[in-house]
Amino acid sequence: MSDSYSLSFRQARICRIAAALFAAAALVRAVSVATSISLAATPALEVKCGQAGCHAIERPELLLPEKERAAIVARPAAMMRLAAYAHRPAVRAGIAAINVAQAAPFVLLMLCVAAATWRLGARGVDDLTRALPWLRRASLAALAAAIVPPLADSLRTMLVLPGTPGGASWYFAIDLGPFMMELLLAFAAFIVSWALAAGNRARRDMAEFV
Repeated sequence: MSDSYSLSFRQARICRIAAALFAAAALVRAVSVATSISLAATPALEVKCGQAGCHAIERPELLLPEKERAAIVARPAAMMRLAAYAHRPAVRAGIAAINVAQAAPFVLLMLCVAAATWRLGARGVDDLTRALPWLRRASLAALAAAIVPPLADSLRTMLVLPGTPGGASWYFAIDLGPFMMELLLAFAAFIVSWALAAGNRARRDMAEFV
């Protein structure tokens, strides 16, 4: 029994193109994070463009829960205090670290999928076996990409809360709808990788038997 790859030339070419797109997505996300760090990790940076050009506005109040944000906006002195607190080096460093931690699972996911699809499009011998470890890594990255962002959002909020009149406090907020959907997709990726691995082992065993 032959153990050669079964995708057509057209399918293999599509896999290679998809791999390039996934790698490009990882690069774009990494560049965006690097840009935010080069801007001193400004919390809630808002860019507005008009006839006079584009300019950035710092709006750290956007990181606050709705109740605290309304109280801050209504008090100019509190807004100034929050802005001064958000400019502290420790706060900016914390924002930068959170941004990197939040982006890392997505970048890793895109790179793992790119590596897997590139191997699937190589049309060599036993490429599926070489692609499967990358698919398993992608499923782990997908799980991290579902869990890390809501935690990162909560950490950013807790990082700027000491600059509010209410002071530091614990804060956790998760939108269960998108969170559960992303978790389900991550578990689906796990199941697919397990099924592919089991099918590939059966194929290899049958090839050795024949």
